[in-house]
Amino acid sequence: MSEQNWTELDEVLRAFIRSKVKDPNLTEDLLQESLIKIHLNLHRLKSHEKLMNWAFQISRNVIIDHYKRSKRIHNVGEAALPDEEECQESTFTQDLATWIPEAIKLLPEKYRQAIYLTEIEGLTQKQMAEKLGLSISGAKSRVQRGREKLKDIILQCCLVVTDKYGNVLDYHSRRQERKQEECCD
Repeated sequence: MSEQNWTELDEVLRAFIRSKVKDPNLTEDLLQESLIKIHLNLHRLKSHEKLMNWAFQISRNVIIDHYKRSKRIHNVGEAALPDEEECQESTFTQDLATWIPEAIKLLPEKYRQAIYLTEIEGLTQKQMAEKLGLSISGAKSRVQRGREKLKDIILQCCLVVTDKYGNVLDYHSRRQERKQEECCD
């Protein structure tokens, strides 16, 4: 793995762990533990395309293990353990979802209209086709292309990390990424 990959992994995992653990010192400790486990087990990863998902799973386990150890050592209540829902990072998905209406405004009119009617107003593609006087296949194509264009818009402004189910695990602005590159050059 290149130094750039390690740096990117470090940043993404730090943000993820920080979202689960509010103590900055504990965040750093858990990050280091996660990175060590990743490094020691990297040879087991069969597909480097799955590195991010695998790294997030290791970090999740490190966080959960920390809370379990903390519970045994400090005898804290059940509330200290993150529940399953917390580990699914729904807050990142919800954050990005708030950007969708603004991103839709950047689409060309025909795609903006299709996405708005189906995704915001909740019309079926068949209902949208009837409303706009399109064939059903034409409506489906327009929605599909609109979704692809919307995804492109979002990915141009943000680096988004998702799991295999499409849940957003982390994101950060590409502007910050470019500013960091400019500073480091």
